[in-house]
Amino acid sequence: MATEKKMGRKKVPITSEKKKEINLPQVIYWIERQSTAEEIAGSCGVHIETLSTAIKKEFGLTFPELFKKHACIGRQSLRRYQFKLAEKNVAMAIWLGKNYLGQHDPDNQNKAPPNDEKLDSLISAIKKQGAAPSQAQDSPISK
Repeated sequence: MATEKKMGRKKVPITSEKKKEINLPQVIYWIERQSTAEEIAGSCGVHIETLSTAIKKEFGLTFPELFKKHACIGRQSLRRYQFKLAEKNVAMAIWLGKNYLGQHDPDNQNKAPPNDEKLDSLISAIKKQGAAPSQAQDSPISK
């Protein structure tokens, strides 16, 4: 029999690129600054699954677990900066008061002014007497 000639493309062995090393202290640094897994993987030049595998291998934690452990440092730093900024910035002081101390702007739309009851009773007393004073006589402008 004749030898069969193979058709198609020549098979080229697949060689993997050199493994990229992930700088794990840098990963922790970015987590402390609230970076997402996608952002960190992108800055390291690796796929998110590669990052997750490296974190699991090194720390024995998933990315969300590691994030929860280290992100508090970034929030603490941000909070410290906000309080420092509030010393000079009134808007920041108001925002912190509302968000951390439960302060709020007064709701004047639904509430009557506090002296309405006294004013109503005074008007009622004047009407009962039957003689409302004339504004023209008591006005300082007419004098």
